[in-house]
Amino acid sequence: MNNAVLGIDIGTSALKILYVQNGKILQRSRCSYEEESPEGWWKAFLSALSDLQDLSSVRAVGFSSQVGTYLINGQHLLPWSSPEGAEYVDRILERYPEEDFIPEIGMPHPRLSSYPLPKLWYAAARYGSVTRVLQPKDLFVQRLTGQCVSDPYSWRGLAHTASGDTASAQGSHDTAGITPCTYSRRFLRDAGIDPSALPALKMPWETAGRLLPEAAARTGLPAGLPVYTGLNDFYAALLGMGIHGPGCWFDITGSSEHLGLVEEQLHTGSDLISSPFFSGYVHYGVTASSGVSLSFRKEVFPCDIRDPRRLLDDAPVFLPYLNGERAPVFDPAARGTFYGITGKTGAAHMAYAVQEGVAFSIFHIYSHLGAEGGDSVRVCGGASGNPLLNYLKAELLQKTITVIGEKDASALGGAVTALLGEGLLSSIREAAGLAGISEEVRPDGRLRRRLLERFDIYTALYRRVRGL
Repeated sequence: MNNAVLGIDIGTSALKILYVQNGKILQRSRCSYEEESPEGWWKAFLSALSDLQDLSSVRAVGFSSQVGTYLINGQHLLPWSSPEGAEYVDRILERYPEEDFIPEIGMPHPRLSSYPLPKLWYAAARYGSVTRVLQPKDLFVQRLTGQCVSDPYSWRGLAHTASGDTASAQGSHDTAGITPCTYSRRFLRDAGIDPSALPALKMPWETAGRLLPEAAARTGLPAGLPVYTGLNDFYAALLGMGIHGPGCWFDITGSSEHLGLVEEQLHTGSDLISSPFFSGYVHYGVTASSGVSLSFRKEVFPCDIRDPRRLLDDAPVFLPYLNGERAPVFDPAARGTFYGITGKTGAAHMAYAVQEGVAFSIFHIYSHLGAEGGDSVRVCGGASGNPLLNYLKAELLQKTITVIGEKDASALGGAVTALLGEGLLSSIREAAGLAGISEEVRPDGRLRRRLLERFDIYTALYRRVRGL
């Protein structure tokens, strides 16, 4: 019986696939990109598929994908991390007050250039006629099925999940209140782009199309199997790690890092992001340099840290802004900074400072969320396996850090959309058991006072150096 599904995540640096059967992850595959391009993504996809066995048993596939990366007219690539569009953010926010955004897109527009509107304004000005805009997942769906289809969550900031007439959600999936969705025609008109240039919208667990015979021959997957629309990597990770409704806290580590929770109401007037999430609203902030800082620490200060308490007196404070910073300072020109180096400072002190700085960047977001309650935070991603970082977060947040067993939560979330679509899961809540829990890290109060003192230096330091 064919009851396996694939969860496919088109990440920033690599493509990952999970083979899920009978509620268990039986196989996994990963392939880094040789180049950041559509052909680079596709080549990695074929390579990752070739490492899997028994593709004939695959019943369906579901996608997760990086978002904010746009392919314009089939030839111009605008990555999410690129500066293109940044100059339009202030113009857009000045032109449209918050009370204009909420009826059109169901959320306040964040001060981020990776969202669709700034990138599309740039594309229209740079390339003139814009006839087709695809994100990575949309390109894969089109190549596999011949259909140009995406989901509204991947187009947050331009699509409204509670308006339009394109597709409907299934109430059995814990999506009460989610109705058909479409793009804001007003914002597209003002940007000079015809709505037909963008993919049609369906909900993540709806079938985007079926695998074409030629695509089956290329991939080794059965012809005609359903390809589910899927959703953006952030929301997919939330599904994969078991975040299902209001009150759930999350911390998704990676190249960037997302900290937040699901709330019952849209959070307006916040300098962070609040947007519709199935049965609630997700309220969160995202950093820019978490993964980069940890890689920097590993390469430059590759030493073990056994007892952080012995390091605090001579450890500098570190601003982890190697790629600039998003929330809550929103400064692409910010840079990494060490402050407080003494003659006794050694490599271990520097290594500790980098990890502490990453934890401080998360606590900085937490201090801006203005939310209380909840005694645990679910953590996933590569850095969730860092014991020191987990302990520092537990001490700062005063919450239990619940480490999810499956590191590739976005790929698992892609699989969840296929499982929901095939009726192999009855609800989003039921998906919470797929990832499992590897450990729990509880705060013990031993470092909290010192950490809060150093965090005060951290926030004061940025204010002092940001004009340099």
